[in-house]
Amino acid sequence: TNQSYYGETKLHYLTTDRAFEGIVPLKKEGPVHDVQWSSSGSEFAVVYGFMPAKATIFNKRCNPLHELGEGPYNTIRWNPKGRFIVIAGFGNLPGDMAFWDYSEKKLVQKAKAEWSVISEWSPDGRHFMTATTAPRLQIDNGIKIFDHTGSLQFEKMFEKLYQAEWK
Repeated sequence: TNQSYYGETKLHYLTTDRAFEGIVPLKKEGPVHDVQWSSSGSEFAVVYGFMPAKATIFNKRCNPLHELGEGPYNTIRWNPKGRFIVIAGFGNLPGDMAFWDYSEKKLVQKAKAEWSVISEWSPDGRHFMTATTAPRLQIDNGIKIFDHTGSLQFEKMFEKLYQAEWK
């Protein structure tokens, strides 16, 4: 493309029965950071573009349904029930999180979980866990648990934490 050494990033959508295929129309240039399907399978969310990245929800025909805004984001997590979404900036980003109620199409709350490298919704979809783990980071290892509205409910620090997941 002669735009850069790395070329361009595009997101393609293909159905397994080959009934539909197309390029997802991303409104901002830059990398695709994360893509996740809703639990219903009828829409998917994408975080994309140069920072500040943009987050958009699309239907199965690649039509944009809802804009979740821009920010220092590289992660999107849809809860197992499909109602709540978290867009966040983890890893090398400052840990900003935006909690959305997708059924109401509104931002519920913003929160922060600095240095997080792991994030996951609880199986019941009511709590969201972030964790800072070794060997990626050797200090400030711990977990934080937020409720579905983005309020911090629990925090525990460890000398070394290698893994965190729901049981």
